[in-house]
Amino acid sequence: MSEFKLDFHDTTVAFADKSDSQLKEKYRLFNMLNSPFLTAIGTRAAKFALSIGLPVEGLIKTTIFDQFCGGENIEECEKKIDELSKAGIGTILDYSVEGKSTEAAFDATRDEIIETIDRGKNNPKIPFAVFKVTGVAPLGTLERLSSKRRLDAKGQAKCERINNRVNQICAHAYSTGQPVFIDAEESWIQDAIDRLAVEMMEKFNREKAVVFNTLQLYRTDRLQYLRDAGKEAKNNGFILAVKLVRGAYMEKERERAADLGYLSPIHPDKAGTDQHYDPAVEYCL
Repeated sequence: MSEFKLDFHDTTVAFADKSDSQLKEKYRLFNMLNSPFLTAIGTRAAKFALSIGLPVEGLIKTTIFDQFCGGENIEECEKKIDELSKAGIGTILDYSVEGKSTEAAFDATRDEIIETIDRGKNNPKIPFAVFKVTGVAPLGTLERLSSKRRLDAKGQAKCERINNRVNQICAHAYSTGQPVFIDAEESWIQDAIDRLAVEMMEKFNREKAVVFNTLQLYRTDRLQYLRDAGKEAKNNGFILAVKLVRGAYMEKERERAADLGYLSPIHPDKAGTDQHYDPAVEYCL
């Protein structure tokens, strides 16, 4: 039996789906994005241009959008799915909408997420689906739930609708056999997301892993949370399924902690994060 060697420094494998000209273009783009001044000016200019109706959508779509997005809908993503597949890379269809505020928008996002699950079922090119709970839930309600504040009747109704939408997504993933990953978000709403994820895992992860939660190991409490979640899953007879990442909201987390006067929930540096990330990987293995 041959041993598979994985080398993260092998750029031939890492960039197999890119031509030399594409890599040069991306290098230039990331050099510009590394400038806080250019990024700030560009963001403000783009927002202003869009607000007054200037025809800049095409420029945005061929530069920033093309770098970070596969398309505006599933059909537009087909070409990128095939390109990645030829290089041995699977695609995650992520309808990356968050922070909406109306029930109609939350329902529409739920339906789009279910469409991505359907597009990926029985397709080795698309190994799993993913969604953000903030795409189907009001931020304020998630924050109140995370802080364990009492909900009034209106809040309770919103909470029930959130649970229903998440349940519908996960039930559909279960019925199609397509795994679904629940994204991690900011620490002040994550507790509500964790509880939803565990509820869904307890319901749908009895025979195999279908619903996955995401743990950001730059948070100082996540390694212990993982170990506690593992015990809970074992005691209650379901499979704990997790995606381990380092973290995505470092500046926002630190700024909020400083503004509100509480201890930052994330490690001060990458070395501290690694000291929790590596044992988390070992624990899962």
